[in-house]
Amino acid sequence: MSSTPRTPELPPTQANFLDIQSLPGRFFVFEGIDGSGKSTQCKLLAQTLRDHGYNTIETREPTNGPWGKQLRELAQQGTRLSPQEELDLFVRDRKAHVQDLILPQLQQGSIVLQDRYFPSSVAYQGSRGLPTHTILDAHQGWAPLPHAFFFLYLSPQQALQRITERRQVPDAFETLEGLQSCEGIFDALQLPRWHRLDANLSIPTLQELVWQQVQPLLPQR
Repeated sequence: MSSTPRTPELPPTQANFLDIQSLPGRFFVFEGIDGSGKSTQCKLLAQTLRDHGYNTIETREPTNGPWGKQLRELAQQGTRLSPQEELDLFVRDRKAHVQDLILPQLQQGSIVLQDRYFPSSVAYQGSRGLPTHTILDAHQGWAPLPHAFFFLYLSPQQALQRITERRQVPDAFETLEGLQSCEGIFDALQLPRWHRLDANLSIPTLQELVWQQVQPLLPQR
């Protein structure tokens, strides 16, 4: 009989993230295991912001850049690199993403909404045994700290059911044991501006909860 993976006790992060508070734009990130509905909520928030007249950019990680494409292809093929090799690819992809899109858009005053960011690396590579401090240290000094994270909590069993109903064939990151470990790490994270939301709530209810958190953080128009 398999046991539920032990959830590590994660200390509050002391990583030296890039401060973007002085920039005119805003940066919001959606996190959670696959099937949690984060992509849906990201799109709904984008539409609401556009309806209110904000220039809004939707993006995701891994990106469509060379390293992001490599990560997606490996996942679809069921091929796993070592945890450190995976992290190295994610960091390369993320650095290019920050330099080429996120920071320029924030400097222009855009609202950037992102599906996955460095907490996903903490959860997914951490679930394979890579120390949390190693993952966070790889982001020190250059990774912008978002104005808010929205973590959509969902049980791994429900997530896997949603994944199989949607795509029928889960990828290499989507086993029950792996999702259990990832969800445990996500739920133990202690990051600034981290908002935990119940992914079992209805889509409109979650949309309203997200908007309640975002609205006070938006620049004056």
